[in-house]
Amino acid sequence: MHLRAAALLSQFFGQSAKQIHKIFESIAGLSLANPTTLYVLVIDEIESLAGSRSRANAQGEVQDAVRATNELLVGFDTIKNKNNVLIICTSNLLDSLDEAFTDRCSEKIVVPPPGAEAKYEILRYG
Repeated sequence: MHLRAAALLSQFFGQSAKQIHKIFESIAGLSLANPTTLYVLVIDEIESLAGSRSRANAQGEVQDAVRATNELLVGFDTIKNKNNVLIICTSNLLDSLDEAFTDRCSEKIVVPPPGAEAKYEILRYG
């Protein structure tokens, strides 16, 4: 399953957290029902859901974003012991991520920008 994190954000108060809860509830249910099946969830642009709560509070941002981050953390905790669930998150804004979120990540892989030769090949065949 592939999710764009920004797509989970709702303009209606509380809806983002509810959507996140439903996703993790669904994954937990699938994991239990089919323990021999590997479930991979890719969350693109995770900074949309896992932004720094302390920064959001300091800047007076909408509390719904903080609720979404809280629900994401609860969701991670719900499935952390499921051996058949793998979550891959992507971001190009690592400094903006919530510390509690990054603490829950077992691996952090930094992919540097492509070098000159790779850029050439991308433009050549892209």
